[in-house]
Amino acid sequence: MVFVVDWVVRWVCAVILWVGFGCMFFPTLINATLRYTTNQSLVWSEQIVQLVFPWFIMAGAVLAAQHSRHIRLQILYMLCPPKIIIGVESVTTFVVFSACLLVVFYATQVTLLEKNTFFTLLNVTQAWSYAALVVGYSGLAVTNMTGLYRRWQENVERIEKQKS
Repeated sequence: MVFVVDWVVRWVCAVILWVGFGCMFFPTLINATLRYTTNQSLVWSEQIVQLVFPWFIMAGAVLAAQHSRHIRLQILYMLCPPKIIIGVESVTTFVVFSACLLVVFYATQVTLLEKNTFFTLLNVTQAWSYAALVVGYSGLAVTNMTGLYRRWQENVERIEKQKS
């Protein structure tokens, strides 16, 4: 079940990244081309980037966390024995999980407050940009817990191999 959840989160993040990249790249490319060739521009292209960029960043952060490419003090992991590492990882995972839930709670409040503020040219509520925080930090919370579960399973297997 954990692997299915990770796969779904990874797939959703990949779709957000590719769609987000396209939504930012092509209007920017067309806008730059128009500016240099006709001295005209797409006035809405900047707002589409402002709308999509938070989604792009949060999807990338979740994928980085899924592949253990997030920021951590690697030197501590190299110096500590495996039994201590799993304890430290467990504590830090629960701290990060709690922080993610806190961000989700407050980001939900901000999203609801911003539902009447619009990107004027796109006529899209700015709440969509803030919703990226809710979705992204929810993904980070899920990824933290599934990652902890996988690490526990790996350590249990390692300890059983050492006993036999």
